[in-house]
Amino acid sequence: MLIYTERKQTQFYSQHAIVMTNTHSTITVSAKLLEPFMQLARHYPQTDGSDISLQLLQLAKITEAEFNKPGARFPEDKFPLILQKLQSITSNPLVALSLGEATQPQMLGSLGFLMSTAPNLELAYQILTDYLPLIHEGAVLQLEKSVDGIELTFELHDNHPGIVSFFLSCLINWPRHLTGQQVAAKHVYLNCPEPADKRLYQQHFAAEVSFDQPRNQLLINSEYLNLSCVDANAEMHQLHREFADSLMSKIGVQNALTARTRNLIRQHLSGNNGLIRREQVASELGLSLRTLQRKLGNLGSSFQDIYDETRKEICLQLIQRGEHSFGEISYQLGFSNQSAFQKAFKRWMNTTPSEYRSRIKPEQVEIASAKPETTTTSWLNQSDFTELLIQKTDHLSQFSCQLLEWASLCGDDFSLEEISTLTGDPIARLAIYLWPSEQSGLIICTDDPGDRTHFRFADVRIRQHFLERQNETQLIQRHGDLARAMLGQTNLSQQTAKLFTHIEKARSLFSAKECEAILKIALQTSEDLAAAGDFRKASYYQSQALALISVESTAEYEKQYWRLAELLFLSGEAKSAQEMIDQSDCHSQAKPLLQARIYQHQGSADRALEHLLKQPVNRLLPKDESAQLLFLVEQTEHHRARLENIDAEFQNLAESSQQEHYQQFLEQIALLAREQKHPLLAACAICLMVKDTFEYGRTSHSAFAFASFAWVAGWFCADIKLARKAADASRLVLNAQQGQIPLSSPLAQNQDPSLILSSQVEHWLVPLNKVQRNLSELEHSCRLKHHWLELIDVLTLSFQMSIYRPGSLNLEQLEEALEDSLEPIRHPDLEHKKNQVREEILSALNQLRGRPGRERDSASVYGLSACSQIVNALVLNEQSSWAKLLLKVDQLEQSLPGYFSHTEALFATTLMRAILAQKQQGFSRKGQIEFTRQHSRIEIWAEQMPENFATQNLLIKAEKARLSDEDPTPFYEAVLSECQISEAGYITPLCYQRYADYLITQQQNHLGRFCLAEACRLYQQWGATKAAKIVEQQLSLLAK
Repeated sequence: MLIYTERKQTQFYSQHAIVMTNTHSTITVSAKLLEPFMQLARHYPQTDGSDISLQLLQLAKITEAEFNKPGARFPEDKFPLILQKLQSITSNPLVALSLGEATQPQMLGSLGFLMSTAPNLELAYQILTDYLPLIHEGAVLQLEKSVDGIELTFELHDNHPGIVSFFLSCLINWPRHLTGQQVAAKHVYLNCPEPADKRLYQQHFAAEVSFDQPRNQLLINSEYLNLSCVDANAEMHQLHREFADSLMSKIGVQNALTARTRNLIRQHLSGNNGLIRREQVASELGLSLRTLQRKLGNLGSSFQDIYDETRKEICLQLIQRGEHSFGEISYQLGFSNQSAFQKAFKRWMNTTPSEYRSRIKPEQVEIASAKPETTTTSWLNQSDFTELLIQKTDHLSQFSCQLLEWASLCGDDFSLEEISTLTGDPIARLAIYLWPSEQSGLIICTDDPGDRTHFRFADVRIRQHFLERQNETQLIQRHGDLARAMLGQTNLSQQTAKLFTHIEKARSLFSAKECEAILKIALQTSEDLAAAGDFRKASYYQSQALALISVESTAEYEKQYWRLAELLFLSGEAKSAQEMIDQSDCHSQAKPLLQARIYQHQGSADRALEHLLKQPVNRLLPKDESAQLLFLVEQTEHHRARLENIDAEFQNLAESSQQEHYQQFLEQIALLAREQKHPLLAACAICLMVKDTFEYGRTSHSAFAFASFAWVAGWFCADIKLARKAADASRLVLNAQQGQIPLSSPLAQNQDPSLILSSQVEHWLVPLNKVQRNLSELEHSCRLKHHWLELIDVLTLSFQMSIYRPGSLNLEQLEEALEDSLEPIRHPDLEHKKNQVREEILSALNQLRGRPGRERDSASVYGLSACSQIVNALVLNEQSSWAKLLLKVDQLEQSLPGYFSHTEALFATTLMRAILAQKQQGFSRKGQIEFTRQHSRIEIWAEQMPENFATQNLLIKAEKARLSDEDPTPFYEAVLSECQISEAGYITPLCYQRYADYLITQQQNHLGRFCLAEACRLYQQWGATKAAKIVEQQLSLLAK
């Protein structure tokens, strides 16, 4: 048992006497302390039907309305009367102990929340000692460390035994709610006479209880102080501390300044290695140093006293932890040397630091888990839900109900920051007054334990209940207030949806200036969402913007009107977009463009093209083929001079929006013309786009124009040098636009200039491995942006190149990679196209592997199906089908001129013609013309980009030499030599196969078998099992 000297007791009261009086004439107690008393009273209705809770308020000399107000207090001398009333009603003289057990820290308001957000139990108790006047101005709590443990000493102004028992019960119970762990008392000391039976006290505290002691005190093991608080949160803790400081000042507690000074000293000692500047502490308190010293002096204290007391507190804490040397502790506490520290410690504890440490014997305490009870939501499913909801609402304070009404306007989810902006109340106060709502299961915190600022209603019916408590006028006004509060925020990116929910409810309340700000936000949000591909939401904000624009503002209204129609179309609402077209009688250029896109969406691409061509703006486009050819030649020559010096020309191509709509017209015509197999018309539209760019400046469509003109130059003019210049121009524009391309739906026809270059141009300009790297970069970009349609096109091109110009993957591995690549594409509108691409690629793989598959339409994605049929028929030597397939390449020339797949098919059919001519002893007249025309293209490509086309050109030359009875050997050898340098794909085994065919006709069977064996090995390595089997059959026949 601890022995207390008279000197120690006198010292305790002298240190804390200043809190026994305040600036009021009466010592007061926070009405928050009545909450558990009121809850208990509600369970004991009187026989006459009177409400006991109201009787308790009458005893406290406050009305129910006053009780519900934030910051309500009542006279301290009424507290014992209230406790006596409950003792009488419950017939339980020790009801104070039960009330202490039922009291949770958060019930205390600001002080409870300040404690619960502290990092650990020690700081929570220290906060309680500093801020106890917030709940009871006549109470004093002291925390001291001794060799026996932690002493929590509690004294009251009148030392009423029941009130003391209540507070000691709280002190031993609160750690369970703060830390989730049960804390056991080692000993309890009470400054009151011993009762007849003290076993009830011992049972309650689960410890030895001593009476008639000099002080009221709890003794607990020091290890408990290290327990972390479950709701620890540094940011919220600071908010609650600031709020508590302001409350201390408001109620006039004289030691508020002492508490704030002590807290700042703690912070400096913890973070600045003991460096304390009095001037800085005074400045942080908003005082001069002289004023601080004077005010502390009036309180019977001084800065040095508080500093010394706080250093002692932290010193004992650090020694208790046993993690630091005395030198480190001395340094952290700001002592000039260890000798000064030793002297100070001797003064504090009448012993040396080393002797004190040796006397401390930390016990290994077993900490029992006792996590706070979680909020139950089982009542939500009960049949009497409505009655329970009304009861729970009635038990809330008026202020808490008002907060829930505000919260109901915010939506199913709400944050303390939102409500704070509206009401002007600190977040700390809101957390306090919403806590009872959370405890009763009305709202649920949606944050992790470290951040309790976001909540949601536990059920939509609860939110509806609080909405219905407000009349129509209140709702409109409050929605307007909410919107105005949000408009004043600097960052609205995460709150825009809520903002416009409020705006819609209170549109009539806003001034012209506010409407202007709302319009700006709506337009910007719409564009941001559209750029992210969320056209449905973008159209909503665009409609909100349109509602704010006066119809009299004709130009602006029409601009935003057609933007809304476009966004509706892009979001899949083609019917709504058509209605907007039908309702408008204006002549905006946006109208026919949108109408054409709707026709195309409906599957009428021919109607869409016709609709655009009949617009007056397109009068410069030649309509018949001969005029188109002449126009193409003239324009190409004109552009050649400008593109020759594109780097210098580009400096003069400033950005311009003058021809934006016209460029968009031409781009749509070019795309539709290609789709409808009118490549010449497409080329003319593209030439006009380039002409317009040079004359008026760059638009968002110029990159498309130059990329497409590279295709025109390469395919129609066979001018690879000009194509390269145009491609360079496209990249310059893209770089200037930072990669931005015209806005289009992820489900719309592709317009990406980079993909145009990769699919239609770059195989003439750079090695295929570079093209494949570019496609990989495009693929990565598409996945990041969720541009799924473009991704499908990129994957189609990539796999087509990988099949016929393979790298490290064989055909089996390509099938696995295909599934992995397509799997993330899950847009419902793209399932058909995704499956189409999968089937076409698998069909190409299966033909080479000898697996069954159905013949597919030639009008497929980039002609993959038709092209693979042609190339595979060459590889598999299916000469019986060649005549039919030769017709397909003519069709491809109209639908896919210049695409990589078309160039592969062009090579295959050119070789087929040469091989067939050998059997037919020469070409037909038409066959000779076609062969010469096709071979001349391949020769040009081989000259400009030998890495991609040299082997094909040499192989054709070899077959052409055989047709002319010339020796093809140099050409075959040159092909094989070239194949060793670069990846030639199927060309290598095909060359061995054709070389073997020639050698066998020359009776060089041994070399022929060698070549066939190599072809077989390479086909097997590639995974083309069917081709390998065909070669094996040839070897078998040759062996016989």
